[in-house]
Amino acid sequence: MGKYFSDVVEQAVADIYYCYDNTRAKAAEAALTLAAEQGDGDACYFLSRCFSGKEYHWEYHPFQENDRKAYELLCKGVRLGSDVAVLGALRRNMLILALREEMPFSSLEEAWRSVYWKAANGCLFCQRKAALALSFLLLFGSLAGCGGKEDAAGADGPANTYTPPVNDDGYIVVTMPITLSGGNTAEELEAQHQELIAGMSQEEIAKLYWTNIIANEDGSFQYIFTPEQFQRIKETSYMSGKLIDAATNTFPAEFIKAAEYADIDKNGIPWALAVSVDKKQYESSELINSFYVTVSPSIYMGMYQIFCGVPGDEWAAHVTVKDADSGEVLSEHDFPDRDE
Repeated sequence: MGKYFSDVVEQAVADIYYCYDNTRAKAAEAALTLAAEQGDGDACYFLSRCFSGKEYHWEYHPFQENDRKAYELLCKGVRLGSDVAVLGALRRNMLILALREEMPFSSLEEAWRSVYWKAANGCLFCQRKAALALSFLLLFGSLAGCGGKEDAAGADGPANTYTPPVNDDGYIVVTMPITLSGGNTAEELEAQHQELIAGMSQEEIAKLYWTNIIANEDGSFQYIFTPEQFQRIKETSYMSGKLIDAATNTFPAEFIKAAEYADIDKNGIPWALAVSVDKKQYESSELINSFYVTVSPSIYMGMYQIFCGVPGDEWAAHVTVKDADSGEVLSEHDFPDRDE
């Protein structure tokens, strides 16, 4: 067994991503195929990347693009418990609810922490995967509600009733600034969404958070919603801004003890958040945990503000992190950094 994956997978990763020899790449594909057939979830994931197109490997490797095979293998990897497959599916917006329920991980956080451990211990592939997946988790709301234990008793819902106008085609169009792209480019978001909805029916698309994503030349991007999708994402962003899963009423991690909006204007729009944490647990992995309770909710707060009609260049969030026992302020953060 290799340090991060099986021996077969580790050799294949080396031959595909850190070597320009096509003979070794084809041998790696054959080895991954056999390992995938034998139930190696990680092999399924890396084999799916071979079939996913040139953006997923060295462009001159002799792999044949096959979207159906890629999707089937990705799903199989998730079901077999591959942590990188889970994050890969999430990153590509393919981790639909039905597939998420089939993964053996108790939460998305568990899968992300597994990849993060490998990254922290020297896995070059996982170092990039963890960073990319975190930005996607923060953007699409997947850390909030990924299996936390703490109950968010008394959590209130959004009070703002603003809804943008519906266009002649029956959709609501909302423009998001580049500061809310979660580290992705607008073009990447558009491409990921197009890949997701390829072959879907209109009924299936209507069950997603949005119908379409369109990249703008200035780096911003447009969400295209049905009125029903808009109301869903507006409520989700409000609750996720408080680190709460609206379905389970829980926080995403045990170290989070409370989270409340500290500044809500007359229109019901929040501008600040106070998060109480278990100081010892929080500081045991402060770099990761700080992302959970500062960057993540600030993105959701910004999204909610824009859904309430705030212009894209005016969204703002102030996050204060406190020790739940003593009330000591551990850190304060303002988003976005308008000096960038």
